[in-house]
Amino acid sequence: MRKTRHGPSICIHVLLLLMSVVLTGCASYWESLKPKPEPRRIRYMFATFDPVRLENSVVEFGMTEIEGRGDMKHNWVYPSEDNTQLRVYWISDIRYYLNTLTISFDGSISYEWFNNLQHQHIEKIGRDVWTIMELFAVREADAADALLQFSIHMLSAHEGVVMDDNSEHAWTKDEIISNAEHKGLRFFQDPGKK
Repeated sequence: MRKTRHGPSICIHVLLLLMSVVLTGCASYWESLKPKPEPRRIRYMFATFDPVRLENSVVEFGMTEIEGRGDMKHNWVYPSEDNTQLRVYWISDIRYYLNTLTISFDGSISYEWFNNLQHQHIEKIGRDVWTIMELFAVREADAADALLQFSIHMLSAHEGVVMDDNSEHAWTKDEIISNAEHKGLRFFQDPGKK
């Protein structure tokens, strides 16, 4: 029986294969170290006194309910838990919300945003605020589109306003639909982007 010598070519192929596996693993590792986009906090105020009606509107939009934590017993995500672009984490009677804030946080919270938003709500809607809803939106183009549609959906079904984390402006449904600007920014527009 004759012996076949594979020589260095098989060793080189094996070595190249191992290097490819190692480099792929390193690329995945470095990708995982990239900072994830910070979620943005969006706050809604509504004149309705019925949080259940708001929950029903959230579900009508196509959000899926998931289990929450602590006081936030119910959360809703869109489009799914595995690919969350929007996450509603708070729908509450305004008094309960304010009491919970004073208990839950370390004293660094400012009510200035609340007073400002409430004042604008009354000025634009002409009625008191009874219910508040908060959500997180991912800083991505897909989330921006979903947030615009969600905001129009919610503000069409319920009298209210919404404030993103870029300004202290309370946006109405008409302002969002017309792409209105306030101090050079549109709703949910990143500062510096046109």
